[in-house]
Parts: sequence; structure tokens; C-alpha cells
Amino acid sequence: NLVAELARMLRKAIVAIIVTLMKIAIPACRNRIAPLFDVAETVVLFDAPEAQGTSTQTVTIDTVHDDTSQLLLDAGVGIVLCGAISRCWQNRLKQLGIEVYGFLAGDVQVIAQTFWQEGPRGLAGFAMPGWQHRGQGRQRRMRRHGGFLLQRP
Repeated sequence: NLVAELARMLRKAIVAIIVTLMKIAIPACRNRIAPLFDVAETVVLFDAPEAQGTSTQTVTIDTVHDDTSQLLLDAGVGIVLCGAISRCWQNRLKQLGIEVYGFLAGDVQVIAQTFWQEGPRGLAGFAMPGWQHRGQGRQRRMRRHGGFLLQRP
């Protein structure tokens, strides 16, 4: 039990260090997480609270002409907290080294604060309605079979 407790404490410390080193980006619409990352026109950037005063910056994106992934990378974003996101966008951001925690809903400020305080585990309470948040990369694929959606193991 001592080893398990030490491992848990170490994981928590590592998450805390990683989270404090990078900015997070949250696509927003009326102070809430935008329902779909792919077409979001406004992104709120949050600096780590341990940086010299927590600051936010709102960036407007022209989804037709701007390369959103490059804008996020240039801004120093390491984590994106968003609503629904296509697999294409999720893969593109992952290739750039940006972590994505998707299928979230709620107030932008509250979610950012929760993430800074609790890390990714604190996001479970912000899952989009109808979405059982299982964490990044653990979603089960759905397939249509005879008019019904069945989960593959």
C-alpha cells in the first residue's frame, strides 16, 4: 500500500508540474465552451496561475483562412479543453504535441479553474450531456447494426 500511495502522489505531482508549464485553450461561445471545436470562432487562452498573475487572452479565429492549430501552437498552448471535436482535428493537435480533453460543457472560467486545481481528473463532472466521460483516448467506438447502436468491446 505504501508503494501505491507513493505512486499516486508522484503522478499527482507530475500532472501539477506539467499543467503549470503550459497554457490552456478553450473554444468559447458566450462564456461557455463552444459545442464544436472544428468551427469555433473564439478561443480563450489561459496562462498558468503560477505565472506572474493569471491572465487570459481572447483570440478570434477566421475558420476559413486561419490555421487554428498553428495559431494555438504559436501562442504556446499545450492543452485544449473543448466540446465535441472531430477525430481529424484531435489527431492534428495531437501530432503537434497539444493534449485534447474533449466532449466537455460548461462555463469557461469554472472549467479552467477546475483544471488548474485538479488536473484532468476534475473534468469528469463537465462531460457533455449524454456523454459518459471516460478520459482521453478511452472512448469506445460505436457502430450501426440493424438500426441500433452497439458498443464494440
